Amino acid sequence: MSTFNGCRYLDKQIESILDQSLDNVKITVRDDGSTDGTVSLLNRYSSVKDIEIYEEKNVGVVGSFFELIYKVDDSSQFVAFSDQDDFWHQRKLEAALDKLSRVEAGKPAMYCSRTRLVDENLRFISLGRGISRPVALENAVIQNIATGCTIVLNREAVDILKAKRPNIRNIKMHDWWVYLVISGLGEVIFDNEPYIDYRQHDSNVIGGSNGLQFWLSRFKRIFKRERAEITIQLQEFLENYSREIPVEQVDMCRKFIDIGAGHNFFKRMRYALISPLYRQSRFDDLLFRILLVLGYR
Repeated sequence: MSTFNGCRYLDKQIESILDQSLDNVKITVRDDGSTDGTVSLLNRYSSVKDIEIYEEKNVGVVGSFFELIYKVDDSSQFVAFSDQDDFWHQRKLEAALDKLSRVEAGKPAMYCSRTRLVDENLRFISLGRGISRPVALENAVIQNIATGCTIVLNREAVDILKAKRPNIRNIKMHDWWVYLVISGLGEVIFDNEPYIDYRQHDSNVIGGSNGLQFWLSRFKRIFKRERAEITIQLQEFLENYSREIPVEQVDMCRKFIDIGAGHNFFKRMRYALISPLYRQSRFDDLLFRILLVLGYR
């Protein structure tokens, strides 16, 4: 768990972890330079529960989760990510470990799931998005379906992540990076059953809107802003793992990077038509390909 000025909701989050149906759950917390009562609250819990606390300087959410990954000890067989303001259902870890235990021995694997969106008082709003297409590198290159607070990793996946020290400035989000890496080198499991109340508050609130104009405007903004970030993240992925994934997948990634370097309309159209990359929603996928053709980058 990474914390930063999170004392408002932190006790509920911790209690929900301590109330899991599985035994032998240890909480490791890295505080990212909080200036409120977060550390004091953590210390109160650590005096009576198995909670390890690291008080360190502020490096941001991505850097903080990477620091936590590097701190995982060799005895931990499974590692779960946690935010500071959600509420875990009692069977959250049990459900994840049940699915991860079915993975082929020695294979890196990541579990993630759908969420229940709730307001700041944990009142139900709606279900988070599920998936309709396979979770695979072809999806992970251009879309993140792994909400960080739902991720659980097996030991092999943790070891793969600990073995490299990528430049975190080139990584868009820690959960996307994990999805990208494990989809390329192992197995990703997405559970359409939610086991977490994902609190929406302040800038975290998910708004609702409909209509083609809204979606086109949304995708233009996202595509313009994210295209460069996605490309940089993908280049970082290849820098670290190109020797560990099939050559066909390396080629697929490089073609996506290359198409953003400036090709004519017909080359972009051909790429958009034949690219194996995809987004989960057919509608999102169509808009993504249209914007590729139009050259938004």
